[in-house]
Amino acid sequence: MWYIRLLSTFLMLGSLHGCVQSLQILRSEPLGDIVKIEDQLYFIQEYLGHSGGSKVSKSRVADYVLVTSVIPPVYPLSSKILSEILTGYSRLDDVWNRSFLQGLVIASPTETEILFDDTLIEWLHLHGISQLFVSGSPELHQRNPRLREFTVIDFPNMPQGAGPYAYSRSSGSLHKVYLLYPDVYESFMLGCIPLTEGENVIWISTNFTIPGDPTGFSNRDESPSESEGEIYHQYIPVPSRLSHTTFTPDGRPFHSSSSSLFGKRMAVKDIFHMRGLPTSAGSLAFLEMNGSSSNSTASSILKLLDLGVVPVGKTRTSQFAHGAHPWEFRDFSYSWNPRGDGLLTAAASSSGSACAIAGYDWLDLTVGSDTRGSVRKPASLVGVYGIRPSFGSVGLDGIVPLSEEMDTMGIFARDPQLFFKVASHLYRESPVSHGNNFPRLPVHLLYPMDHFPVKSPQAQLVYDSFLNSLTELNITTIPINITRTLAPVFPGEQFSPFQSLSNMLSEYHSYTEVGKPLSEWYQTRFRKAPAFDPMPEVMFAKGSGYSETDYERAVAYKRRFTDILGELIFKQDPESCSDSIFVYDAGTGGLPSYRVSDFNAFEGATEVTLVKPGRKATFQENLHYMASMGGLVDVTVPIGEVAYFSSVSRQWEPIPVTIQLVTRRGCDSVILELVKALADTNILKHVSHGRSLQSPD
Repeated sequence: MWYIRLLSTFLMLGSLHGCVQSLQILRSEPLGDIVKIEDQLYFIQEYLGHSGGSKVSKSRVADYVLVTSVIPPVYPLSSKILSEILTGYSRLDDVWNRSFLQGLVIASPTETEILFDDTLIEWLHLHGISQLFVSGSPELHQRNPRLREFTVIDFPNMPQGAGPYAYSRSSGSLHKVYLLYPDVYESFMLGCIPLTEGENVIWISTNFTIPGDPTGFSNRDESPSESEGEIYHQYIPVPSRLSHTTFTPDGRPFHSSSSSLFGKRMAVKDIFHMRGLPTSAGSLAFLEMNGSSSNSTASSILKLLDLGVVPVGKTRTSQFAHGAHPWEFRDFSYSWNPRGDGLLTAAASSSGSACAIAGYDWLDLTVGSDTRGSVRKPASLVGVYGIRPSFGSVGLDGIVPLSEEMDTMGIFARDPQLFFKVASHLYRESPVSHGNNFPRLPVHLLYPMDHFPVKSPQAQLVYDSFLNSLTELNITTIPINITRTLAPVFPGEQFSPFQSLSNMLSEYHSYTEVGKPLSEWYQTRFRKAPAFDPMPEVMFAKGSGYSETDYERAVAYKRRFTDILGELIFKQDPESCSDSIFVYDAGTGGLPSYRVSDFNAFEGATEVTLVKPGRKATFQENLHYMASMGGLVDVTVPIGEVAYFSSVSRQWEPIPVTIQLVTRRGCDSVILELVKALADTNILKHVSHGRSLQSPD
């Protein structure tokens, strides 16, 4: 067993409001120092504004001064304006706290001369701030004799953003500061920190693993990351939100519509390449073949970066995005669903992204992929907003492929307004979009009678209430037997051959593009076959048995099916893009489904339906195939929660209830407008993180 030795060096900061603040260096890393400030862990980065290979000196001694960078909206800067700005910092940011008031960095966005009034000088005295960092004003104390009591440092390399920094006396440099959050739900493969080289952004991976159980995450029957009685968590470095915040002249924070996504934090599924970071796709063999870092970033991730969204790490995935149950994970362990008793499954390959957004309030957005339900099912089971966009909405370059005919890039969020905003920017201008200027919503809601009611009567009541609320938007419910309606277009009028053709689109493509080249490389390198998790092993075996002709037959059928749906179910409408919206449940109908296979034999439990070769299945329990094969937009929205009795915790626990909103390919904007309209009227709400949708743990 290894452990972290605490270094005995302390930096005692000045007195602030009668409290003694301290900074304790816990460990030195190649990229900087892990420190403890009060009861929180931080990472002080060695690099700041890394460009052209230059770097600042390491601080291996306790010479840090914790400082706050302020960009005043007006001059002269008064105590009132500064106090209001710092109050805004406390409200907006989880990284900044008043420990960072050992010194002030006063940056000006223009050439405006920095001026202080007397009230600010009194404020600085009152709060024990003795060091001021200014730009271009070395004679500041000469112009104002009262400033001679302070150390005024001319600092030409001002940070571009506001917020917390660490100043090193020995190097004379400012260092970026990140708050470290424990990944208690084991959702992450790695954390990451951005660096800049010219116009290209790269990332450095982090793996800060610190023993202990600071969050109390020890009430699981299967304790994650246990080693000799101690729990080890990876800590994810989170940047301050303040670097993208501007303030009005009276000190209030301000976001314009164009900048409101700046600083939002996201985590990315580990099948997306990001320059500088490794991509594992859930496989140690794949990680070995692809080396320690990627040379480029997926275009879909670049679109999010253009919006100002900031990555903080990569999330876990089932191998090569093949849907798998938790007990089928081998190379990397399955993430923990925070809902209910903490032992529920999150299903499918984007489960790491889903568990992260459901578990952590310090995340705003996560990225996943959906081929045959890998966004929709996890979003349903953890109770968050998720989207599988229309097929072809976003480029798939830089993503480990599963099926070129069905792969999509999707997102998860807890906030419907943020979900709407990000999805609108990502998908509305897509090559398949029909536009976004439709005067009304679709008037028909297709309700599949062969799918509803769901297994839990309490959950069905939640569905009924939600569907009734849609009448306020002039949407009329039309019952439909979707199995009977689509059976004539299934091969042999049976779902099983339809499912087989759909599965072939993934099995063949994943084998030829991933499984075969990886196996050949591994055999050449190590003189043995690579070990795969059970699901991809089965899928690769099936994929190797198909011919190119078989695959082309499946592709041709899939494209005909897409056209048929547009003619038969979702007819084009000039005023609403599509005349209809289809609803179904991609989850478990309000019943618990566990991450431990044997637990699903408990009374009242069920097993999530995933792709299972040879398993007899029905269309009404696999309605997620319709959007996958039809290229449709399919959105998950949480609409409530019900209680189930846990055979594990022996008490009543909350479980999410969600519904799917589906419509014609290219009509993504209409579904998103519906989500926004329901959020504006408080029918759809912001959901919380942790055990319940309604309140944090």
